[in-house]
Amino acid sequence: MHLIRVPSLAENVEVATIASWLVKAGDEITPGAELVELITEKAEFTLEAEEEVSGTLLACLAPEKSTLPVGYILCVVGEESDREKLAAAREENAGRLQQDASTGVSLDSFTPRAVPQIFGAVRAAPAARRLAKELGLELAEIAAALNLDRPLKEQDVQDYYQNQQEGM
Repeated sequence: MHLIRVPSLAENVEVATIASWLVKAGDEITPGAELVELITEKAEFTLEAEEEVSGTLLACLAPEKSTLPVGYILCVVGEESDREKLAAAREENAGRLQQDASTGVSLDSFTPRAVPQIFGAVRAAPAARRLAKELGLELAEIAAALNLDRPLKEQDVQDYYQNQQEGM
């Protein structure tokens, strides 16, 4: 069983917010799979499964827009026989939230309007940003065309580009 936790990215970063889940319970997870998009005060990034992580995503332990402390268990990957161990992961998380209550951490303390003020008007996964740059596309144009209520994903950029090519 693999416990995927909020990573410590920098010395002064104590919390991260789930921007969007890229997987759901029941999905097969392989090393390098993109799991969740996280936002901190200093960065926005996609958390990928490490080399040793593979199996079924048994549970996501926090909803999107949750602000969580470093070390919080985001999700559990394993075999069906590991399901009985989920209660222990949930208990650990409850203890961590209680311990970190003084920092204002909660399972739903994130406000979507905070993202544009900190990170600019367009929310996008790093892979989406990279592909848009490679293709010479503007993220704002893609976001406006697709009118999505979530950060842009790499597939969104690919779909937009494909539609532009077909329209020529």
